[in-house]
Amino acid sequence: MPASHPAGGGDQVLLRADDLYLRFGGMMALSGVSLGVKDGEILAIIGPNGAGKTCTLNCINGFYRPQRGEIFFQGKRITPLPPHRIAELGISRTFQNIELFTGLSTLDNLMAARHIHMRRGALAGFLYFGPMRREEIAHRKVVEDIIDFLELEPARKRTVGLLPYGLRKRVELARAVAIKPQILLLDEPSANLDPRSASVVENVITRVSHELGTTIILASHNIGQAKRLASKVATLEDGVLVNVSTSGDLLETFGRFQNIFSGHAVTGDRGITPIDIGSGVKLESANMINGPVTVSIRPEEIVVSKIPIESSARNVFKGKVTEASDRDNNVQLKVDVGREFTALITRKSFDEMQVNIGSDVYLVIKAQAIQVTEQ
Repeated sequence: MPASHPAGGGDQVLLRADDLYLRFGGMMALSGVSLGVKDGEILAIIGPNGAGKTCTLNCINGFYRPQRGEIFFQGKRITPLPPHRIAELGISRTFQNIELFTGLSTLDNLMAARHIHMRRGALAGFLYFGPMRREEIAHRKVVEDIIDFLELEPARKRTVGLLPYGLRKRVELARAVAIKPQILLLDEPSANLDPRSASVVENVITRVSHELGTTIILASHNIGQAKRLASKVATLEDGVLVNVSTSGDLLETFGRFQNIFSGHAVTGDRGITPIDIGSGVKLESANMINGPVTVSIRPEEIVVSKIPIESSARNVFKGKVTEASDRDNNVQLKVDVGREFTALITRKSFDEMQVNIGSDVYLVIKAQAIQVTEQ
């Protein structure tokens, strides 16, 4: 399949977001976020759940309109444009939760993506002759080339809703590529995939970037994935852009999370991976990964309680407080559960729990709060 855009990129900034603010009621989702991506570049946006990664993508492709700030594509302001106009300009995307026509075949899903390039009206489509037929053939050729390029021939005529989850992820990616975008927005492209399927998806992303010359903005909570795929990484925390670095400098970014442990991961089922970090402590993570890993957890992601609490969180540990120290209006606790964890709680919570050195407490950690990267 020939390259859609010249590979190599250069120094031209293809898309720029300036000072984005996005609020939902009293919640500030984005606060002054500014970033840019050059032609041919892969930019990864990383951060924990709720950091603002998906909100940033939604602003870029017109699903959300920021209350303040501007977005420019090829030097032109696109902030007020609706999603279909932005897609017509050449910005395509995938979603964290698969959004396909489950009753249609892979081929038909990809043909549906080509509708923004179809120029003939409804009457010509009904009659289906002359120019309309030639246009249909041309679009089908594009789709067939993409199916070959992404090695989806076995799924070509199969109903998408009956395909394995990992294959459906690839079909969604193929559908986004089908409009031949200049920029591809990918929201957690390997979420809930086993390591083998995640590796296949990452290989597809690399090929789309290198062989088609497509610029990619990738939102992920997987730091290892960002390091493998991206040339530049933007880190969001609570809607604020805290760092932009090269993938080679990710160790410094990773260190911001604290609670860093080495461990060994063995892929489990239902999207959960147990990780043994030693001393009898096992964490359950939402990252699908195998082998030696480095684990990190932000202190504010750990819930502390004096009594056992009902929770859907996968990780609950009982331990003893070994240290307590002031951090502005918060208190930092160190808790030994076999391994020592650092948690950050409000001063009010600390006073209400009447925690002292040696107190027994329970730590609750959601699987999604655990950041994992391969060693």
